[in-house]
Amino acid sequence: MSRIILASASPRRKELLEQIGLEFEICPAKGEEVITKKEPQDVVMELSKQKAEEVACVVTGLSVKNFSKEGAQLEGVLKISSCIFERVEARYVTHAEEGELLQQKDCAITIFLPKKGDDVWEVAKKMGVSPDEVVKCNPDVKFPVGDGTRIVVYRQKKDGKGREIAEKGDK
Repeated sequence: MSRIILASASPRRKELLEQIGLEFEICPAKGEEVITKKEPQDVVMELSKQKAEEVACVVTGLSVKNFSKEGAQLEGVLKISSCIFERVEARYVTHAEEGELLQQKDCAITIFLPKKGDDVWEVAKKMGVSPDEVVKCNPDVKFPVGDGTRIVVYRQKKDGKGREIAEKGDK
């Protein structure tokens, strides 16, 4: 059985963990934070390691072994792995508005010639299918696409009620 321990007295960190529905214990580290690194991501890793070592000893009597950017291994009566996440950059949708409905295509095959640099989302939007469907039908295509790339999407035939029809020889 693993436990999540928040080694911080920060009300904001507590609120964030509660928002995502995690069950955790609060046991703030009381030691002095010693910063020897210069880069922000390295400072975060360094302070996280210090707090993990202090709290692991206080809460469980375990010692920290093999600490790296991927995580830390605690050793004692129990073995617990804890992960420290590294900083990543991400883009996300900040605004959406309703557009016109796309007409469903009833052809069995659609071939699309995207512009150089189009990503899977742009291709899927132009083809009126999901990004998963584009990737499934084109497993060898790398996105964003280059010049001369052809995207092919196969559609399963459907009956009048929207159910897929098995072709002769399909199982």
